[in-house]
Amino acid sequence: MIITDEEKKVDLKRLKVLLKAHRNLNFGSEKELYSKIYLTPGSVSPFGLLNDFDKSVKFIIDESLTRNEYALLNFHPFVEHLTTVITLNDLIKFVEYTDHLVHIVELK
Repeated sequence: MIITDEEKKVDLKRLKVLLKAHRNLNFGSEKELYSKIYLTPGSVSPFGLLNDFDKSVKFIIDESLTRNEYALLNFHPFVEHLTTVITLNDLIKFVEYTDHLVHIVELK
């Protein structure tokens, strides 16, 4: 799961190298999203990590979002037509609460 500014284009080939991934990165299919975090396309958010019981989802946040620890970030609370706000600090606490590591990567 990659969190970045909505305007940023992410080079998945470069990210694969940075993460030392064993396969190409891509957007999860509807079936994969549901089987991993019980969410559907359009409603995916970091809050879905609560449903990642086998801890197979890697959480990555763009370094540019970490420059202001009090920045407000907007995510869907499991429903695509609703939005909730959380600070970066609280998002990191939440992710750690779900027993996931926070990987901060400079996405270009």
